[in-house]
Amino acid sequence: MKWCVLALLLLTTSVCVWAQPKPLTTAQQVAAQLGRAHEQLLLVTPSVSSKPLAEALRRAAAERGVQVFIVVAPAWAEAPGSYVASLALLEGVRVRLAETERQFVVVDVADDAFVIEGSLVSASTQRFDERPTYAFANPQAVGERALHFAELWRSAVPYRSFIYREEVP
Repeated sequence: MKWCVLALLLLTTSVCVWAQPKPLTTAQQVAAQLGRAHEQLLLVTPSVSSKPLAEALRRAAAERGVQVFIVVAPAWAEAPGSYVASLALLEGVRVRLAETERQFVVVDVADDAFVIEGSLVSASTQRFDERPTYAFANPQAVGERALHFAELWRSAVPYRSFIYREEVP
């Protein structure tokens, strides 16, 4: 019985600690957090121009079978340095276009989920803004971001890579 109470106390402590925002200071830290995904990644970002982020998304889809859904700003989808076109070619990755200033990803880890939010979600250099990047597992915040993603996804335009366009010779 003592072990049960101790385990519950440790679990409660770890959940409370995880509920507090965890600062992420490098694109590699963001990628490491994405590596925890087992089922889905829901990404909203103006651009995907960070190589560590793009590689983490690729590994999630190609190696672990994670479904990756990306909403990206149309102007940045095929900008120089963007990984969107190559990610869209992967099975398990779906991309749509919509105007967005927000930068977050909802990471679904089996029965648990968390959010990563901030400038490092989109670029290796903080090109879009100077906001810090945090990971947090507050259920209300996760639910709000997931709802925002779903609304944005429904109104977004499906992405067609330049590879599939007829006007390209």
